[in-house]
Amino acid sequence: MKEIRSIAREYFHHPYEDKLKIKLSASTGYRGYQRIGEHITKDTPDMHEAIDCYREVKHGIYGDLGEVMQGSNTRPSNPPNFKQLMEEYVDCCTGALLYYILF
Repeated sequence: MKEIRSIAREYFHHPYEDKLKIKLSASTGYRGYQRIGEHITKDTPDMHEAIDCYREVKHGIYGDLGEVMQGSNTRPSNPPNFKQLMEEYVDCCTGALLYYILF
């Protein structure tokens, strides 16, 4: 967890333009970066940055129902070990459908 928190902090200190390279959108299967205030909970903007990642859903596995969530997680290329650490983290979260990296 210390490594995850450290690498997340490193990523969130990058310039905004760099973070937008993995911006969350419908075309990314609702995975990726969200700036402060972009995520809404009960009609109130959340005051955190986040990278939303989900259990990867293979195309067609749930038919039309799962279409909106199909795809792979988007991860930054910098820091270089971000992807590896996040995959290890996800493996440790067995059974979790969603995880957030918050700062």
